[in-house]
Amino acid sequence: MVCKYALVLLMFCIFSCDENKQKPVPFIARDKMAAILSDLHIAEAGINNSTSNKDSIAAKMKSYQQFIFEKFAVNETQFNENFEYYLKNTSELDSVYSDVLSNINKIQLKK
Repeated sequence: MVCKYALVLLMFCIFSCDENKQKPVPFIARDKMAAILSDLHIAEAGINNSTSNKDSIAAKMKSYQQFIFEKFAVNETQFNENFEYYLKNTSELDSVYSDVLSNINKIQLKK
């Protein structure tokens, strides 16, 4: 019985590891993903600081998202698929967010 559970666990690990290595097509490189996320987080912070109405926040954020996606020539599906890839590859996600923090710090220093 224990052997069956061990086999199931082993198969789960093998399939989940394989899934992590498949990059979406088109793939958004680390520097571009960091730039997109930087802009998204800055937009979100600005909206949250200026508006308290949740419906207004959601509508404004959707508008800013579309603008940012157009700026970087990606669509929402491509962004979401790539973000999921990075979520499954935490070391790469850590690198992306390290770049995001660096980008935001540079902007703050300019002010």
